[in-house]
Amino acid sequence: MEKYNLAYTGEHLESSAGVLLKLTDIYENLAKRHHGNNPLADSVIVQLKEVARLMLEYTGVFSREVELDGEMKKNLDKALEKRGVRMDSIRVIERGDGHWELHVVIRASRRKCPTTREVAEIISDITERGFESSDNNRIMLNGIFNEYTFVESGRFHVVHGVARCNKAGNTVSGDNYSVNEVSKGKILVSLADGMGSGLDANQESSLVLELVEEAVKAGFSETAAIEMINTALAANDGLGAPVTIDMCVIDTLVGIANFIKLGAVATFIKRDGWVEIIQSETLPIGVLNQVDFDCSIKKMYAGDYIIMITDGILEAIPSLEKEKDFLEMIAQIPAGNPQGMAEKILTEVMELTVGREVSCPKDDMTVIVLGMFQKI
Repeated sequence: MEKYNLAYTGEHLESSAGVLLKLTDIYENLAKRHHGNNPLADSVIVQLKEVARLMLEYTGVFSREVELDGEMKKNLDKALEKRGVRMDSIRVIERGDGHWELHVVIRASRRKCPTTREVAEIISDITERGFESSDNNRIMLNGIFNEYTFVESGRFHVVHGVARCNKAGNTVSGDNYSVNEVSKGKILVSLADGMGSGLDANQESSLVLELVEEAVKAGFSETAAIEMINTALAANDGLGAPVTIDMCVIDTLVGIANFIKLGAVATFIKRDGWVEIIQSETLPIGVLNQVDFDCSIKKMYAGDYIIMITDGILEAIPSLEKEKDFLEMIAQIPAGNPQGMAEKILTEVMELTVGREVSCPKDDMTVIVLGMFQKI
């Protein structure tokens, strides 16, 4: 069987990434000189940059090995010994995002049957970071030294609830949403509203969400994914309708939420007795060649709730200060199960239409409630 020099392969990829970055600079200069604002050229530049970044990540340029504190290592060794685990060595890899990955060579002591879950709990206690056993590990330790991998699992877990109502007379909603863990500790929540309503709007919003999610899962940054998709839609000679995008990227390891908006209405953060509003005045995806989006980064805490909505919710509120009235409404709703909160919000909005000339929904309505809870 042919053997490969992994060190050489890493160096080769790093060099190739450097070449791609140089090509990107050349392409960018040529595009400005000869094409001006060319959406295809912009898309190629974005893709070259992202491929180069992914190659560098693969070679470990954005990761490094760190030394575990001597006292911490000593305490870990003692704690494992008490639970019937012998440790031979430990390596700590710090990724580019600051998260740790531990490679520990351990075995069970005689007449003991410890599990990798127990080991993860001990590591978490000693390091004061949340760890869990990798999916590739055995469940039980045996008497032979083997290497086990433990990855940071985050201090929080996210629970979501969704409530929806179609526009009057429609059986299909133009709104689409997704809530997925795209990488370890990273939750991507996306809410898209296709222009108009019905099947066409549903297909447009569904396609955009699918493309964004697949690109992010493949390793592209959220903004790069949006830029590429926007370029494709804007260059499509109007064949695709604009779609509003409301994204929330939650890092459950450290409790950070990044809100990205393209034409989307306000998002609300409910904490204790007050509510914060995140607004945007951007255009939907696919309108301009140059993507236009707002980003807001917020620190999240256990007990926080994020409320994401489509414009149909605000349109159903019969007042001139719709966002203010909606904010006051959700401030009065008791915190609890996210699904129950989402249903309560939709019910109260629907009740506001009673007595109006048209009591049926004039637009599709979607409410997503995300609850941040401390991991036990």
